[in-house]
Amino acid sequence: MAALLTVQPFLFAQGKIDVITEKEAARIIHFLANDSLKGRGNGSSSLLKAGLFIGDEFKKSGLQAFPGNAGYYMPFRPFGGSTNVVTDALVWNGRKIATDAFRYFHPAPGNYSPMSLSDFTVIKIDSFFTENILENYKSIKNNLILWSDQPQPDKENYFPPKIDLPADGLKYNTLLVCASAPPDSLSLSGVNNYYANVEYNVVGQLQGKSRPKEVILFSAHYDHEGVFNRGKRKDSILNGAN
Repeated sequence: MAALLTVQPFLFAQGKIDVITEKEAARIIHFLANDSLKGRGNGSSSLLKAGLFIGDEFKKSGLQAFPGNAGYYMPFRPFGGSTNVVTDALVWNGRKIATDAFRYFHPAPGNYSPMSLSDFTVIKIDSFFTENILENYKSIKNNLILWSDQPQPDKENYFPPKIDLPADGLKYNTLLVCASAPPDSLSLSGVNNYYANVEYNVVGQLQGKSRPKEVILFSAHYDHEGVFNRGKRKDSILNGAN
């Protein structure tokens, strides 16, 4: 339990000092400790709701995504399991695409409603996928599909070992696909068994000015004990106020 309570870090680099008002602190605590969040227990939908709230606060404060992340949310599986987990399923022109032939990056946490071709802007690239492919299209303001009909030069892989994400994260969902033909139809959906067993670190960064290469780390857990149902307690919600 201690490991689960300490793995959600909030990360900031050195930056300006802002005033923290009693009103703002009360607003945040009242939301996170409200009975509606049912104690923010691990594995609960209320914990995801709390994480979304924190991410929204990071965005309002002007924090950037941590380098290498699609957004503020870093998924992890607190209960373990196979390392060969399948996270998303893609049907392309009526045929299921192998999991190693596509990559899906989405900055928002949690499972999502199935997506179709009309949800995306589609762009064909004229080469194989490179590490910096996303940097070339970060200005497009819509969900994006990049597809290529060329595997890697080794003819054994569809993607390089690593795909670099823009320094400030992704603003829209991005799907990379290696396929022999353009999409006439598609269906993209999250695998329930994965998303039901994943939680998220929420990480934001404020770049420093005088010492940008040094880091100050602020860390706190936003999960708590959930609902305590034993006995005849009148108040069974362990709110975790602070």
